[in-house]
Amino acid sequence: MKIFTIGLAVAFCVCFAACDGNKVKDHKAKLRTINASYNAGDINLSVDYGTVYASNIQYLNFSLFREFLEGSHKVQIKNANGTVLVDTSLFMTENRHYSLFVYDSMNVLRYKVIDENFVTPTGSSCKVRFLHLSNNAPNVDVELDAQGVPMFQNFKNGLNGEYIEMGSGTRQFRALTSGAGALLTTQNPYYYKPGAFYSLFLRGNVGATGLDSLSFFVIESTVDYL
Repeated sequence: MKIFTIGLAVAFCVCFAACDGNKVKDHKAKLRTINASYNAGDINLSVDYGTVYASNIQYLNFSLFREFLEGSHKVQIKNANGTVLVDTSLFMTENRHYSLFVYDSMNVLRYKVIDENFVTPTGSSCKVRFLHLSNNAPNVDVELDAQGVPMFQNFKNGLNGEYIEMGSGTRQFRALTSGAGALLTTQNPYYYKPGAFYSLFLRGNVGATGLDSLSFFVIESTVDYL
């Protein structure tokens, strides 16, 4: 009887440890930060008052996804001097991916959090979505390979679309003023890989030159990256 009792206790401990380990693993979400704000400069992320990244995220840079326990978290974006630029809370659901974009709107700092929907593309296709994060550009239509038909239509500052499946390969997008069709900028040819997810966003300022010129920026997400 004593041996049976000891065996039962050991089995219970092993089972409890296994269940507890799975509980921790299964109740995590992931979050990344994208700096699309020229005016903010270098930024960093604070979650529950703890700094997340060892080095600041420069303009047109982004972090990898970091894991956080499911639940409500205090989220702050700070500049290089430690000044709080964004002070909010975010509830993260287990097994979800979240992207936090920081951008400008007529020189006012904005942010948005997107609950990602990474459903694998079919065959040799990839998926792309568009975000209008330019500081002063008007509403835009976005065409693929100058096809004459908008893939993303009438997007204003701060608006994002859902992922759309498209053929992989070297592609090129154009941004035009919505309706009028005046060309604003053309993306340099870019190779889109099969099975990958792409966030294509418009950034910068109309009429600016250099780093802050109006142009497209691409973030590639693959299975390994997620």
